[in-house]
Amino acid sequence: MRLAALPILRESGARDELKFDSKRSTIAYVFSPACGWCKRNLPNIRALAAQTAQRYSLIGLSSTTTNLQGYQESANLDFPAYALDLPRLPKGFNASVTPQTALVRSDGLVMKVWEGAYTGKDKKEIEAGFHVKLPGIAGMPKQR
Repeated sequence: MRLAALPILRESGARDELKFDSKRSTIAYVFSPACGWCKRNLPNIRALAAQTAQRYSLIGLSSTTTNLQGYQESANLDFPAYALDLPRLPKGFNASVTPQTALVRSDGLVMKVWEGAYTGKDKKEIEAGFHVKLPGIAGMPKQR
């Protein structure tokens, strides 16, 4: 799938489009402030953001506008976050699973999508693919 832009809602409620970085690939992290697994995955997304900041753009995409700014501040997200305009999402872009991480090339081509928190095989793939070390999910068994 190729995305030219994603439909978003500004804080004012105005509809807008978010264009991808034309110089480097983007990590798009879809979350919901009320999602328990999103909260459990926070240490991982913070680590991914910190360790990839020089190589990738990272954006947060909330599936709801409710308390987005407050959540961004309380969750200590060090990357921009936007509310998706769900009715206007392109066909094939599924934002109903949270958390979800997509790697989008600078030309808008979606290269890979990981659904869920970073555990097991997905955690290993993300670490290897982005050359990072993630802390994992508290309470989950360590993977070898």
